[in-house]
Amino acid sequence: MLDIEEQVKRINPLALYGIVGSVPAPNTFICEGLSGLGNNKFTNSYYVYVFRNITGTGAAPQGEIQPITAYDAATGAFSHGAFLGGPLVPGDEILIIHPVLAGAGFAGIGQGILWGRVTAVPGANQFTIPTLAGLGAGKFAGVTNPYSAFVLRDAGGLSGQPQGELQAITAYDTATGNFTAAAFTVPVGLGDEILLLHPSLAATFNLAILRGATGVFFEQVDTPVNTTATNAAETDIVNLATAATRYILRNLRLKCADPGANTVTVRLKLLVNDVLTDVDSFPITTLNFGSYFSLMDMFAIPDVAADQIQITVRASAGGPYAVTGQFSYGKNNV
Repeated sequence: MLDIEEQVKRINPLALYGIVGSVPAPNTFICEGLSGLGNNKFTNSYYVYVFRNITGTGAAPQGEIQPITAYDAATGAFSHGAFLGGPLVPGDEILIIHPVLAGAGFAGIGQGILWGRVTAVPGANQFTIPTLAGLGAGKFAGVTNPYSAFVLRDAGGLSGQPQGELQAITAYDTATGNFTAAAFTVPVGLGDEILLLHPSLAATFNLAILRGATGVFFEQVDTPVNTTATNAAETDIVNLATAATRYILRNLRLKCADPGANTVTVRLKLLVNDVLTDVDSFPITTLNFGSYFSLMDMFAIPDVAADQIQITVRASAGGPYAVTGQFSYGKNNV
C-alpha cells in the first residue's frame, strides 16, 4: 500500500486520497479515512477517480472517473456514478477530486502528476521508482502522447543536471517500477526526485520548462515601472540581458498617460539569429491610454521565454509622458 507521506508529496491538495474499506453496494464504497468532512461536502460536485486497482495490474476500473452523488460524513460512505469496468473492491486506492480540477481537464489528477524517488539505475536511460510499481503495463509509455519524466530535484541538492530536464517515457515495467526515458543531458541518479506528467499536462502544467525553457526557474521579486516616454530616444521598461541566463517574463502591466495627438509605441525586442531585433510593437494613443496593458493585450502572448528580453517605449512627438506598471519574471542559469 502507498503510505500517507508518499501521497502528500505526490497529490495536489485539491485531491484527497483514500483506500476503499468496504463496498456495501455496487455504486457505493466506504473510506473511513475520509469520514467527518461534513455531510454533502462532496455531493454533486466532486468526482471519484480510481487511482490504483488493488491487484496492481491496472485492471478496470483503474483510471475511470465518476461524479459523487452522495456522501455520509459519519461513516465515510460515498455513492457515485457507475464505473464502466465494474464496481470498486476493498483495497482499491481512490482520489476525491475537486470540481475545479475536473473542470479544467485534469480528470484524474493522480493519473496526471505522480511523484517518486529513484532507488536504482539499472541501465542506460533507466531508473527505478518502486513506489510507482503496479500501475499497469503500458500505463506511462506509448507511441502517441507518452507520459514525460521531469527531474524535479537533483539528489545532491545543488541543482545539478539533469534537474529541470524533461524527457518522454519510452517503457515502463509495472512489476518493478522501472522506467526507460529518452536521454537526459546527464543520467538520472540515485535519490533524484521525479515527476511523471500526463501528456495532457505537458502544455498546461505550470513549470517553466513547459513554456519553451529549460531548467527550474526561480521567481524574482516584482519589478515596478515608473518612467517616462520621450521623443528623443527609447526608454527601457524591461531589459533582461545577463549573460548565460534564461528568462521567462510574465504578468506585465503597463499604463501610459494620455499622449494627446501623439503616439507612444511599445516595442518588444528579442534575439533573432543572436541579434537583438524588434519583433513586435503596440501603439498607445488617446483612444486607449486608459488601459493597463498586458503582454497578451499588446503582443498576443501570455509570456516570453528567451535569453534576452527588452521592452521599450518612445513617443512620436511631444512628451514626456508618464509610464507606470509592474512585471514579474523568473530566471535560471544556462
